Amino acid sequence: MDKTKHYQLNQWAAGDKVQRIDFNADNAKIDAALRTNADAIDAEATARDKAVAAEVSARTAAVAALEDKAALHTIKTVSYPQSKTGAAVFLNDIDWTAWKIVVAVIHAEMDSGTCRLYPMGSRDDHTALIYSNDIMAVLFPMRRSDLPFAGLLLAESGKAFSFGDTYQNARGFSLSPTSSQTLLRATATVYGMK
Repeated sequence: MDKTKHYQLNQWAAGDKVQRIDFNADNAKIDAALRTNADAIDAEATARDKAVAAEVSARTAAVAALEDKAALHTIKTVSYPQSKTGAAVFLNDIDWTAWKIVVAVIHAEMDSGTCRLYPMGSRDDHTALIYSNDIMAVLFPMRRSDLPFAGLLLAESGKAFSFGDTYQNARGFSLSPTSSQTLLRATATVYGMK
């Protein structure tokens, strides 16, 4: 009787006597070879699944880190009630070292006319920066509190401004109606980009 090349299974010639013991031995060899192959395939699939899961986890973490850096995070929102004298938008409680860009979105509702925005903590507290009821102040601390408090004011028109002081010393902005106006309500939402 001959044997197969790879698994040494029995190969009978026409005149060979076939015995049950030979069949059982061949079946045991086939079963063991199939089990070994199945175990190897399972191990490879498990390793591949673990590698894919690790790659997905690493990429998800990288995307989350980038999203966190690129997203605007709400630092604070403040609402102001009706007032004849106006409202103070304090920014001196912000950790300027945590943010590259800070955006203050200020909305004022007046009984008539527009609101004036003044700097607080500046040498020019008496000079209005802009007249508008919807203002965005875009500031660029670049994670440094020692830089000059400066940025862009965006409303119906836009302008660059500087307080002549650093972020750590500037207090913020004040909204002020004229003597004949009333500030009905105002909100200021301050966002930061890391």
